[in-house]
Formats: sequence, C-alpha cells, structure tokens
Amino acid sequence: MRLALFAISGAVTSPAGDKDGNVYFADTAANKIYKSDAAGMVALFKENTKGARALRVGPDGRLYAAQAGRVVSYGVTGDEKVVAQNVDAADLAITAKGEMYYSDPSHRKVGLIDAKGQARTVYEGSEIALPHGLALSPDQAMLVVSDAQSRFSWSFQLSADGGLIHGEPFYRLEMPESGWMSGVTGVTLDSIGQVYFATPLGVQMCEANGRTAAILNAPEPGAITALALAGDWLYVAEGGKLFRRPVKVKGVPAWAPAKLPRPPL
Repeated sequence: MRLALFAISGAVTSPAGDKDGNVYFADTAANKIYKSDAAGMVALFKENTKGARALRVGPDGRLYAAQAGRVVSYGVTGDEKVVAQNVDAADLAITAKGEMYYSDPSHRKVGLIDAKGQARTVYEGSEIALPHGLALSPDQAMLVVSDAQSRFSWSFQLSADGGLIHGEPFYRLEMPESGWMSGVTGVTLDSIGQVYFATPLGVQMCEANGRTAAILNAPEPGAITALALAGDWLYVAEGGKLFRRPVKVKGVPAWAPAKLPRPPL
C-alpha cells in the first residue's frame, strides 16, 4: 500500500470516485468533505456538511451523502440538495436509473430510495445482524450487503421493482481471533465480479463464486473501514488516513453498468 494521501486527527471515511478520476472522502467529525485528484492532490470540497458520510457519485455526476436523518447531494460547486428525508443510512449504492439503496444498521434493514425521493424498506430481517456496506454487481443485477457482526456477507438478486430477493449468506470472510464482531464495513466490486471488503484484518477479496481468494494487509496496524476502486487505484480509509495503491483491476461506476464474465468454478 502506498503512503497516505491524507491524514487527520478525526476519521477519514467513504472514498468515492467520479467520472474524471477524482476521489471524494469525508471527515465526519470536522463536518468536511475533501477531494483528491488522480495525481493525489487533496483540496477541501465542502464545509459544514452536518457529519456527511457514505459518499457516492451518482449517474448525474452529483455527489450523494448521508446525513443524520436524510440523504443529500452536492453539485460540482458544493451546492446542496435534499434527496430524501427520514432516512438514517450507513452506506449507499446508486443504480444507473438514479435509484439508491441504503443500509440502516440501527433498524437492521436495507431501504430503497426511488428517483422521486420516496423511501421504502426492501429487507428487514434477523438474518443480517448489522447490515452495513452496500455494493451493486457490475451488471446491477445483484446487491452485496456486508454484515458488521457476522463472518458472512450476503448477496441478493434485484427484482423488477427494485426489491431484494433470493438472499443468501454468500461470502464467508475471515474474522479476528479475539472478539465476536466481524467488523466488516465497506464493500466494492471490480469489473469481473470480484468483491473487496473492508475488514479489521485488511482488504479481503472474494472471487465471484464467493470464495475468499486473498487478504491484503492494512497499510498500518488497525482496521480498514472503507474502500473504493477509482481509476487505476484502490483507495482505503484507516485510522484517520486515506491510502491508495495501484491495481490492475477496474471498478464499475453507477453510470456504466457492465456485463459480467462467467464466474470461476
């Protein structure tokens, strides 16, 4: 892992890439959002964000974020618009149609916000103890949901109306030897369907068939809490710092769904 791009005394979280290779990330404690260009130059993007987290860039080019009790979006100049009210999201996943899935660990549910800003619950059950990280498959036919308590993260198919169906605990991840919480938070996929999880043990990579294939060590001692693929880089957040390393795989943004190859046996 390369040296840190950025370090603060608070908590760096939610790296999210845009169409131009820029990456946005939040400092929730300081109510700020920063922007790093492809060269690694970091600048302040937005102040007074009300603890914005769960950053994602939508197909319209706007930056979406969760605040306490609502979801908002920002334009390139930082103008803020309210997208949905009465939503308490830990993570977001946006489709090419502009619909948005969100995780709500407090209520153990996953919701969907439609293009008009109306929210409804699409998963509410006891099987996923703490739903947290969300990521769509490259073809946007599946949704991966990480469980911050269990070693298993889940895979759901998307129904025609956006609901979640045929869910199963598909990804079996390694857990710390001590403690009973998996601590699995962020998740992202690459263009061939490999899944990357942010965990206390590092970045755990699973093949499309659900098998854990590799664990990338954290850049420093501590837990990785968020990650993103943007351009030729894998970005990870850990301990108040944002790191990146060059990779040969590519992420698939919300605005450019891609056909998946046949998964390995």
